[in-house]
Amino acid sequence: MDVTFSSTATDATDTSLMSNTYAGGAQNVGVRLLDNAESPITLGTAQTVDLSAGSATQTLHFKAQMEVVDGKTATAGQVESTANYILLYK
Repeated sequence: MDVTFSSTATDATDTSLMSNTYAGGAQNVGVRLLDNAESPITLGTAQTVDLSAGSATQTLHFKAQMEVVDGKTATAGQVESTANYILLYK
């Protein structure tokens, strides 16, 4: 199965860093998605996930972390970001 993540709000210089969309929230921070091995996910690029054969249910493991935008100084505040995903069964 392939999973492709996307976001309508990304950093201008790092399009795999999702922007903070919380009005009046923290500045110069973003949210990065990680795979189960904690490697960064490139938004818009399919991630192959192996499924357990014969299982009626599947659990997909992904993580998110906040990062300071390169060359900027972060300010405190709330953070909100939205990731969309598409599942493609093969």
